[in-house]
Amino acid sequence: MKLITLLFSSICFILSSTISVANTLTGEIIYNQIVEQLAKKNLHANPSISMVRHFPICPSRVNINKIFGSWKTVSISCPDTNWKLVVRTNINNKLSVMQKNETQYVAKTNMIVALKTSLNKGDILKDVHLTQFESTKNVGGGVFYEKDQLKGRTLKRSLSVGTIIRARHLNPDWIILKDQIVTIEHQVGSIIINAQGIAQEAGQKGQRIWVNNFNSGKKVLCWIKDNKKVTTNAKVY
Repeated sequence: MKLITLLFSSICFILSSTISVANTLTGEIIYNQIVEQLAKKNLHANPSISMVRHFPICPSRVNINKIFGSWKTVSISCPDTNWKLVVRTNINNKLSVMQKNETQYVAKTNMIVALKTSLNKGDILKDVHLTQFESTKNVGGGVFYEKDQLKGRTLKRSLSVGTIIRARHLNPDWIILKDQIVTIEHQVGSIIINAQGIAQEAGQKGQRIWVNNFNSGKKVLCWIKDNKKVTTNAKVY
């Protein structure tokens, strides 16, 4: 009887752990949901959120709402819990498929980038893999119009020949890696103070990451400015 009880408890623990892992809400999930929602609005987004960060479990899809009257910043919330998050979307207006003409939206002719050959998950995109085709249809957001925007990027999933490449198909474009030595810039008025530090996590341009300051030994929350520099000031562009 004790053996049966022990086995039953073990099975319950395993099932509980499996369900917990399955429902874990990560930065990558939120990133993809933001990209997909803004793509429906014909906006190309590259949210500033750590892919490996974990959030409280949300049984249903998170709510994504614009704030300050713009999609440049969104609030993330879970309908079943009371936690909230604010994320910068880093919308690239140059990649919009549509342009406003008076009160109507009309399609422009664009050269959309697609795959010239099938590729596997993890493959690095090269010029020989890419082609462009002319389209006057609304193909949605999250697409690319220049091959150079995709060279060197890695695929998050396998894609077949002819697939239009979208932001959600790509792994994050990290410009700073974890444990990379960076310059920390702090500006007060016209005075700029620089210090050396080490990145505690990977990040994309405009994203906030923790950096360990060599001089003080303290962790500082900074915005990524370029592939070698971070700043304590919020405005990085």
